[in-house]
Amino acid sequence: MSGLALINNLSGQMAISSKMPFYMKTYGRKKIQLRTKQLNRKMKKSESYFLNILPPDVAQELKNQGRSKPRALIKSTVMFT
Repeated sequence: MSGLALINNLSGQMAISSKMPFYMKTYGRKKIQLRTKQLNRKMKKSESYFLNILPPDVAQELKNQGRSKPRALIKSTVMFT
């Protein structure tokens, strides 16, 4: 490759690379926003499962602390499918 062709090639690559941070920032921000929305939907769905199958105080304790203390329940039903 001649010197002039090499300079033309490199200058074209430099122009592209100077615009990359803008494109990556914009694309990355949109991708993060999309993933955040998806994560929020999944979190709401899992919370609704907790509220549907667990007593409210146990579900709240799991949500706040990530664990729940064992407790005796007077009436409970367990369904295996």
